[in-house]
Amino acid sequence: MIISRTTLERWVSSYTYSPEELAVFRIIFGIYTLFSGIIPNLLFTTHYPASFYTPPIGMAMLWQNFPSATIAWLLLIIGYALCACLILGFFTRFVSIGLSVHLFACYAIAFSLGKINHNTAYIILPLFLSMSSWGNAYSYDHHNHRTTIVHTHQDSFVVFFYALTLAWLYCTAALPKIIGGWLNPSTHAVYGWFVQTYYVEHQQALLSPLFMKASSPILWECADWLTVCFECLFLWSVSHVARLRVLCIIAMAFHWIVLNTLNIPSAGFLICYLIFFSQVLQWFVKRFQSTALFRQWNLYHSTWIILLFSTCAVFASYWYIPLLALPLLPFVNDSSLLTYKNIQSELAIAFVIESLGCIYGVVYIWQWLVQKFHTRKGA
Repeated sequence: MIISRTTLERWVSSYTYSPEELAVFRIIFGIYTLFSGIIPNLLFTTHYPASFYTPPIGMAMLWQNFPSATIAWLLLIIGYALCACLILGFFTRFVSIGLSVHLFACYAIAFSLGKINHNTAYIILPLFLSMSSWGNAYSYDHHNHRTTIVHTHQDSFVVFFYALTLAWLYCTAALPKIIGGWLNPSTHAVYGWFVQTYYVEHQQALLSPLFMKASSPILWECADWLTVCFECLFLWSVSHVARLRVLCIIAMAFHWIVLNTLNIPSAGFLICYLIFFSQVLQWFVKRFQSTALFRQWNLYHSTWIILLFSTCAVFASYWYIPLLALPLLPFVNDSSLLTYKNIQSELAIAFVIESLGCIYGVVYIWQWLVQKFHTRKGA
């Protein structure tokens, strides 16, 4: 199918953002990265022999061994420093690129042990938005007149191109399922994965014991087909941001079910989807403009706050504890329960975030239905 230039421009034009909205998203993305422990701590790799180092194709192939403890510490500090600079909007374009490159390199080293996470969409987001105007408001660059002139059409194209890439990532997840026989009615692939994670990997947290009682073949076969259809529909939805929002809401429910069955947290995906919900970003912009939070005098005060949190995050990461879990520390007898080495902490954090995402999805659909009802009633 050949897409005309007019059609492409119409698709891109539906992704309309102001620099303030993108700046709000930059701050939310940076704060979540800072607090959630997404920046990897590679200190655990220093205990493995060099023969274990088999990195995937990418930047990690430039090295022959795991990093030393000193290099691992340095990479951890650099990661949180880049994150702090991104929140503050300090040399935003270069910092955005640097953060993506840093995450790519660190995760490639971590993936050399064979465990691969599906966080590519999160890692590439700063790289894409480095070409946008997300550093042109609520930032040091804006205050010091170091911002780059970016037209609204360019912002729209950047977000559209990211949406297209996200859809392609989902499509590449669906194609192996189709080729590998995922849709064969004589088998139930989702149920097979569920049983494996439940009994072999002992992932039995949250609602997985309840789902284990559901043994209906029709239910699990529908799960196979719905999973593939959902992943393929993302390519169709990118033609208009309104369709993509609907798919993102469905995706929130999908991630919530995956979290409760396979115990795989995907809270980072909700941050990726947030870029497509301009209503939420506009709500934050109105709150920022009505307070003194981001005025000139407070921007410098916020610098020390962000640096303090970044320093705390570095030392908390030494124990593999994300800042989100630190408030729970006085209420547990064993601090290891809050670490990412113990999956329960990550699952608990993801459960809260993904549940809130699902609740917002229900509210969004309800508001849309009410609006449609009033529109038809008025007509």
